[in-house]
Amino acid sequence: MLTYLLQSSTCLIIFYGIYHFILAEMTFFKYNRAYLLLSMLVSLSIPVLAPLLVLPAASVPALHWSHLSDDITYIIADSEQTTFDWKVLIGKILWAIYGVGVTVVLLKMLYGLSKIYTYYTRGQKEDFNGYQIISTDAVHLPFSFFKSIYISKHVPLKDHIHTILEHEQIHIRQWHTLDVLITEIVQAFFWFNPVMIFYKRALRQAHEFLADDIICRNNSVSNYTNLLLSKSQSGLELALTNQFFHSQIKKRIQMMTTTKTNRSATWKYALVLPILIGLIFFFSCRESQVTQDSTTETPTELKSAPISEPGTYSDAEMENVYNVVEEMPRFPGCETINSEKEKEDCAKNKMLEYIYKNLKYPQEAIKAGLEGQCVVRFIVNTDGNIENIKIVRDIGGGCGQAVLNVISGMNEMEAKWISGKQGGKLVKVLYTLPVRFKLEDDVKSIGNVERKAESIDSNNAASANTLSQNDTKSLSKEPKSVAELIKSDFEILKETQINIDKTSLNQGLNVSFLSALNNHNKKTFVKGDILVSSSGISLVENVDYVVDYEKGNLRVINQSLLAGEQQLNISFKN
Repeated sequence: MLTYLLQSSTCLIIFYGIYHFILAEMTFFKYNRAYLLLSMLVSLSIPVLAPLLVLPAASVPALHWSHLSDDITYIIADSEQTTFDWKVLIGKILWAIYGVGVTVVLLKMLYGLSKIYTYYTRGQKEDFNGYQIISTDAVHLPFSFFKSIYISKHVPLKDHIHTILEHEQIHIRQWHTLDVLITEIVQAFFWFNPVMIFYKRALRQAHEFLADDIICRNNSVSNYTNLLLSKSQSGLELALTNQFFHSQIKKRIQMMTTTKTNRSATWKYALVLPILIGLIFFFSCRESQVTQDSTTETPTELKSAPISEPGTYSDAEMENVYNVVEEMPRFPGCETINSEKEKEDCAKNKMLEYIYKNLKYPQEAIKAGLEGQCVVRFIVNTDGNIENIKIVRDIGGGCGQAVLNVISGMNEMEAKWISGKQGGKLVKVLYTLPVRFKLEDDVKSIGNVERKAESIDSNNAASANTLSQNDTKSLSKEPKSVAELIKSDFEILKETQINIDKTSLNQGLNVSFLSALNNHNKKTFVKGDILVSSSGISLVENVDYVVDYEKGNLRVINQSLLAGEQQLNISFKN
């Protein structure tokens, strides 16, 4: 819809530009009216007709297919939080504004029609030359609407009534009211395009020029112009009508008194043909490019030769399995929808709902701070069951296995997958599903990886025990001590992380603190493997503690073992 509105608006602007700069000053009023009306309707039609001119692509369709793009499926660690898409919100707001604009313009048009209907029902009717003259009690200028001419009893026109009626009959005979209504409806849906204001004004001018030209053939031009000038300052005007005393009187008088354009100038109307062809060609080429780039279009003719995935499936597993078929398999739940495109979109959404509901972010991956994309492939067989599920890409931490388990669980659903078809027969189809795991920021801020030291020799343990409270001894001279390992491996990562990760000297030390609870200079970490006592530092397993980092010092406080706020300060270099 958005593409249609933009393409039609572009055509309207181009066609009106041709009229304004080339055709507007010519006195071919019938041609100008036809040009304005037809160019407006053509502008609405080009975006619809252009796709019909798209030629089939000469290239062979790619032999790969995926229902989902790499970034479409996100599994968030905090299941209570969902990602917020500003683009979707802005899009909804813009469509809401567009809908309000359309509604306002349509209501304004309906109000004008209702006002005319009131004049018709309450006015005094009189037949005149096959038309109706409606005399109303309201104060307004003379106007015509379809086959009725409306005259106000309170506007003195007695001396000029014959000329006025003749003028309005021309509007009626040439169906100018229909032009006005078409323009009003188009403007309602293209209210955001300012060129529609100029279109409407130009078309009404063309109507008046046509009527004025016919009147001046049988009447004095000077008398007629004096009549226009005498009533032009009334300020009375009614929408949706062709009024005798219409605005822009100066322009009307100018066109009545100007020299008629030479007939040879009609060639200028032919300028629109190359513009029209160019627009159709331009939009059809864009449509062709979109069609070729689309991954959701199914080719009308597909080769039926089964293809294998080396390194992923064996030849036996890929026997009679297709990558792409005429009707791709779908997740169940959307069979009542008639439109194939809507049915496909519905199936995707149903599958995403199932994944969001059943796939949880593995705790192991959360603790390790693992993010990334897992890719799983499986085969949808002719019974709608899932088989031969394999992880193509895994980020670790149990993420790949979690995806595999969810896909396996689809076989437990009451409704089975809708199997793919080729040549009207049910066939097995290979399906690729990428799933991206992403941690929310607040999950990162409290996540912690617990890695435990597997072993430490007694010499290192003894050297660690020599450190006592408030010991300021340099640690750089004892590279084999636990303290040195701790000192040398603390570092700030992204201003929120203190990390210990050292396996040198065959100590097997692999201890990490990940992610602070806040982003200030003082950072607090929870859960780890460092134990501080009055006798020094040692490594243990599963001991709760609090670590404060501030100004290059590490203060370790064991809440359960140290009484009276006893602490040990260790100076270290970043």
